[in-house]
Amino acid sequence: MSPRTVLLVVLCLASCALPAFAQAPSCNDAAIMSLRGQWIADSAPRPSPKEVTNDQYLQIAMRADAVHPLLLEAYPELVGMREGRWWHSGGGPSGVAQGLLAYNYIGALSQYFCAPNASPDSILGRLGAPARPVYVDRAAETNLIVHFNHFGDSGFLTALTDITVDGLPVFQRSRPTGVWKDHERYVRESSLAGDGLVLLTRKGMLPYRPVTRKQYLDHMVAAIQRQYDDTIAAAKAVLANPETSGVPEFAEGARQSIADAAIILAPIARFQEELKRNAAAKTLDSPAIVAGIGKMNFSEDHDIFATEETGGQALVTMNPDYIRRDLPPYVPQFIVVHWQLQTGVASAHFGKMVEVNLPIEKLQAMIDR
Repeated sequence: MSPRTVLLVVLCLASCALPAFAQAPSCNDAAIMSLRGQWIADSAPRPSPKEVTNDQYLQIAMRADAVHPLLLEAYPELVGMREGRWWHSGGGPSGVAQGLLAYNYIGALSQYFCAPNASPDSILGRLGAPARPVYVDRAAETNLIVHFNHFGDSGFLTALTDITVDGLPVFQRSRPTGVWKDHERYVRESSLAGDGLVLLTRKGMLPYRPVTRKQYLDHMVAAIQRQYDDTIAAAKAVLANPETSGVPEFAEGARQSIADAAIILAPIARFQEELKRNAAAKTLDSPAIVAGIGKMNFSEDHDIFATEETGGQALVTMNPDYIRRDLPPYVPQFIVVHWQLQTGVASAHFGKMVEVNLPIEKLQAMIDR
């Protein structure tokens, strides 16, 4: 055998043997956490000049953009992430604090993850799963959102559309879950993998105040009575109108509504009795922490009021005395810091870094400035 032939045989054997010695690719937490991503500065549409002047917009952008270096202090590298996009948005009127401008800083990260059951012809399979970590752009993002002068979609306060106190809207407040860096920490009811909400305010004041038990019970008594009265009045109007009373279906439906109206009125006794009980116990001025299904609590299966530890939800309304009218509308008067996590090792790492390292005192210093 010639030397050339020997060489060809050796090369052939070596190349044929490579697959036998190569390790099969794998996807696990270590593989994910070995990857690094990059930040991308994004942009959002500028608000209408009718809502925000050019000078106001520049002031908003300066304050919102100042958050990003603070996040980099806490989380200098995108670990297990494909990319992080950050931008500021908003600048319209605040929905909960008249006279203020609302805006956000948003840092949104897309994490790598393992998909062990991905088939080769699936979207994730075509991206490389299950052999290696994959990601889906802007899907199930891990976020740090800083809300200035509003609560936005943070879930800290949830508006109740059919209840007001002294003409002010009423909200359900998220449940506190402990203390973080000397601040009360809250969590959304819909949290997927654990998150954090912190409200920053000027010292000794809150932009909301509790709804009292008396205010809540008075509202419920009046609301039930109003619903009953409206039902009776509507049915009587049908019977008094010759055009509708002469139609058997309409007339019968109206008489049935009157007969059934007692069902509407029945729960009122429960709230009236609760008023008497709280008056005797001198607890009418206590905060209304509502049990069970929330604001329209008709069920007799549980008490009307509870504690937050047992699943109750605190009802609050805005505090009009909190807002300072001597400050420009873009100045932060309260701030909600919200880190929103997803299931996955990279998102959990992000949350830990934020909780340990985010310089919250620098955000606190932005209040009233």
